[in-house]
Amino acid sequence: MKKKPFNPLLLGAVVLGLIAFYIVYREFQNMEAQRRADMAAQEARLRKEFESSKPGQVLVVDKEKKRAVVYAKVQIKSGDKIEAPMLETKDTPETLLLAAYTRPEEVVGQYAVTNIEIGEPMMPNNVSKLVQRMSVKLTPGMRAVSLPIEGARNVTGGFVTDGDLVDILLTYKLTAKQEGKEQLSRTVIVLQNVKVLYAPGPDDYRTDQTRSLKVRPGGEMVTFEVTPDQAEMLVQMSDMGVYRLILRNRDDKVQWRTKGFSSMEFLDDDASAQRRANRSMQTAAEIGNEIRQSSEQAGGSNSNAK
Repeated sequence: MKKKPFNPLLLGAVVLGLIAFYIVYREFQNMEAQRRADMAAQEARLRKEFESSKPGQVLVVDKEKKRAVVYAKVQIKSGDKIEAPMLETKDTPETLLLAAYTRPEEVVGQYAVTNIEIGEPMMPNNVSKLVQRMSVKLTPGMRAVSLPIEGARNVTGGFVTDGDLVDILLTYKLTAKQEGKEQLSRTVIVLQNVKVLYAPGPDDYRTDQTRSLKVRPGGEMVTFEVTPDQAEMLVQMSDMGVYRLILRNRDDKVQWRTKGFSSMEFLDDDASAQRRANRSMQTAAEIGNEIRQSSEQAGGSNSNAK
C-alpha cells in the first residue's frame, strides 16, 4: 500500500491552532486574575469602611446616584416655626423626591403648613415662609368652632386629619345616678358631613412608627367649619355630655336618618342593637352602590368628553 505524501500545510494548521488556543487560554487566565484582584480590592475597601463605621450603623452598598434630602427628625405641628434641631439630612436616590429641599438652611425659619411626621421629607407643599392663618382656610360665610372631642386620637384610630368629613356624636345622661340603679345615657348624631379644619396629631410615635393612643384628660380640641347656627347649637350642647367623631368617606354626602340609641333600649332588649345593626348594614350597602354608580357614570362622561 502506497503511503500518502506528508502535507506541511496540515502541520502548519495544527501548530497555528495550538498557538491560538494558548493565546486565548493565557488571555482568559489574565482576565480571571484581574477579576479576582478587583474583587479582593473591593472586599478590602468595604471591610475598611465597615470597621470604621459607628456601632449599629448599617452599611448599604448602592451604585445608584444619590443626593442629600432634608427630613423631619421630630414631629412638627402645624404652625410651628422650623428650627435646625428638628431636621436631618439623608442620602436619597436622585430619581425620588425631586421637589424636596436639599439643605436645612432652606427650611429653617419657615412654618409648617400641616402636621409633619417623623421621617417625612420637607417639601414646598408642607412648609411656608408665612404663618398659615385659619381664617384663610374658611369658606366665605362659614365659621370655625373648636370643641373638646373625647378620644379624638383613638376613637377613629387616629385617622381623622385636616380636611376630612366627619359626623359629630353626642353622648349625654338621661337620669341622675341613683344607688342600686344603672346610669342611663343616650348617643345621637347631632351633625353630619362636617368639615374638619384642624385635628391634633399624636404626641409621639412608637419605634415601629405606629400611632400612640395617648389621650389627654377632657378630650382634644378639634376645629370644625360650621354655619353660625350650627356653632350656637354645638356650643350649647357641649355642656350636656361628651362629643365624639366618626369618619366618613369624602364622596359620601348622604344624610342618614337616625333616632339615636339609649342604654335603656339595650337593657330592655339586648338584641335590639344587633337588629338595628343588620338594618343599617343593608342601608349602607345600598348607599355605597349608589355612590359607586354615580362615580362610574361621572368618570364615563368625563372620558367621553375627552
